[in-house]
Amino acid sequence: MGGLVRAERVCTMLAERLAFLGALGILAVAFAAVGDVMLRWLVNSPLGGLNEIVEMTTGVAVAAAFPAGVMRRVNLSIDLLMDRLGARARAWAPIIGDGALIGIFFLLAWQMWVFAGDADAKGSMTPYLLIPHAWIAGAVAFCFSTAFAFQILTTLTRARDAVIVGRSVPEPGVPMRDIAILATLV
Repeated sequence: MGGLVRAERVCTMLAERLAFLGALGILAVAFAAVGDVMLRWLVNSPLGGLNEIVEMTTGVAVAAAFPAGVMRRVNLSIDLLMDRLGARARAWAPIIGDGALIGIFFLLAWQMWVFAGDADAKGSMTPYLLIPHAWIAGAVAFCFSTAFAFQILTTLTRARDAVIVGRSVPEPGVPMRDIAILATLV
């Protein structure tokens, strides 16, 4: 099982690099928005096509964060019935949720690839900057496909732990109970 652990490390590193690129994209959008405001104020001339830049970059940047979220297991989990389950059932419950995420990421990736193909076939472009929609949709589809593959890997890791050890992989995220306590205090 050393190969599975090694694969997880490599995929986590790749996912974090992809998320970093997405964060750079959001930062670029922020700078472009500030530049647009400054240009409007100083010379009464906005940046042409800024809406297109914001829409496209934000879509790709958000999609780029999904693989890192998958590898860090920061998906939301609600543990309403977990106290009533035995140890083995508690170990397998997250795997059911992981299976649902595999299905969701598959559907998202599939539909984005279909959209990218249709946009490419039609030669669809943005109206001002003439950026092909297929490029942006392809980038989003790539991110969702990566999240799909990484979700399969994390599900295999959890299943291995549930079968071999009978324990669940700890969630690094904040449990819902802690979120409810924080929301009550605020």
